[in-house]
Amino acid sequence: MKVLKWLDDNLEAALLVLLLALITCIMFLQIVLTNVFHNALNWPDEFCRVCFVYSGFLCFAYCQKKRNAIKIDVLVNMLPEGGRKAMNILGEVLLFICYLFLFYESFELLKTTAANGSKTSALQIPLQYEYFALTLGMGLAVFRSIQTFVRFLMGRKGGNKE
Repeated sequence: MKVLKWLDDNLEAALLVLLLALITCIMFLQIVLTNVFHNALNWPDEFCRVCFVYSGFLCFAYCQKKRNAIKIDVLVNMLPEGGRKAMNILGEVLLFICYLFLFYESFELLKTTAANGSKTSALQIPLQYEYFALTLGMGLAVFRSIQTFVRFLMGRKGGNKE
């Protein structure tokens, strides 16, 4: 149970930190090899791009968990308390629908990419592994949205806003 609790609390943040550390270390290595040894590797740029793509899509789940989605609060804050709650619920429902739609459509993208047989240029890995970032990010965002709704229904402020 401790492992599940830790994963629930830290999964996205840990993955994002790992990806940022990988990007930093690999790019530092590439800079040293290029500027000191005048001999660059051909794969670090592509590897860091893939890490960046994964971190971008994982941010959706992280922001959903923390309830930090980009929104315009000016009009919502002018509403009475009941109106604010209704608008916040509507916003959460719309985000959930968007996440669910992108999650569903990501499978078609993976299927099409796999059938095409495309590979990345430097690493020569199938492109669907890079496109899986959309599936992973949106799947986790859907899961975090469901958690938000369950917490709201259980009367626990609806999420992990910190």
